[in-house]
Amino acid sequence: MDVLLAGDAEMAAALASALGELGLGGTHAADEPSLAESLVSLESLIQAERPNLAVGVGSGEAALALAVTAPKLDVPFTAWLAADERPDERRILETLSLDELPAHEGAADETAERIAAWLAVKTPQRDLDSDA
Repeated sequence: MDVLLAGDAEMAAALASALGELGLGGTHAADEPSLAESLVSLESLIQAERPNLAVGVGSGEAALALAVTAPKLDVPFTAWLAADERPDERRILETLSLDELPAHEGAADETAERIAAWLAVKTPQRDLDSDA
């Protein structure tokens, strides 16, 4: 798995699709009913799949759980937030994020391209043009 996505389902689906068009695998983790369950579920998924990058999509509990869990397991984390996210949640996720991703309507393609470029720099041993 190249990228693990957690959070807003609609935004994550758009980003996963855009990543797929670039030949990258983007998996959206299932939303759990509570923050505690999200933490446990995401930790297990990260340990099993070892993604190269974790992206919190939106600012819900799943995105926050990913922001805590991914760095704990040495997986880089970034956040992709909608322009209208609540300021307190935006501040928390931006503070934990490696990079500020575009936050405007229809930004999935631009965001996917920035993620692909980041992965190409951080994981040069991988051929990002392959279907692996």
